[in-house]
Amino acid sequence: MRSLLVVAVCTCACVTYVSATPYVDQSNLEYWAGDVQAANSATLVVDFGSDNHFAFGYRWDGEATSWDMLSAVCSAGNLDETHTGDVEIGFGVMVKSISYGGFAMDNDDTSEPGDTWLVYWDSIDGNHWSVPWTGISSNPVADGSWNGWTATPTDNWPGQQPIPEPTTLLVLVAGALGLAVRKR
Repeated sequence: MRSLLVVAVCTCACVTYVSATPYVDQSNLEYWAGDVQAANSATLVVDFGSDNHFAFGYRWDGEATSWDMLSAVCSAGNLDETHTGDVEIGFGVMVKSISYGGFAMDNDDTSEPGDTWLVYWDSIDGNHWSVPWTGISSNPVADGSWNGWTATPTDNWPGQQPIPEPTTLLVLVAGALGLAVRKR
């Protein structure tokens, strides 16, 4: 009975590991960009949806940002991007479109249902992703990290929460104050 339990636990651990591995690793990258002799490396994934994703390697020494990585990958091969803004002034760069291998995605300039925004993601392991709090021109890239790009419908923005109207917010605050006074 005990050996059956050990086998079951080991099997679950193996299945969990396989399902948690990234769908891309550095053995099947499209190409490398940056300084091929550099000590640091990171992966850039561009996901066009429907299993159309491509990964690129980036190598550098010293410090680098997500913008440095995207620019180097675009300069080294056939990944293309368009952007607005400037790294040196204002809020930095806003990527407007990305294309590769006959696939393309872009920021729609309207607010119609079904429009999309380009969203970039960060990961330290290729499994757990989050939207960075900074723009790409100031977001640092770490050795072994991942950056990802995808198009997200504007009505399904990651982390999007409805903002309550002022009256609802006032009622919530009044209720919280009432509970605090009642506790005393």
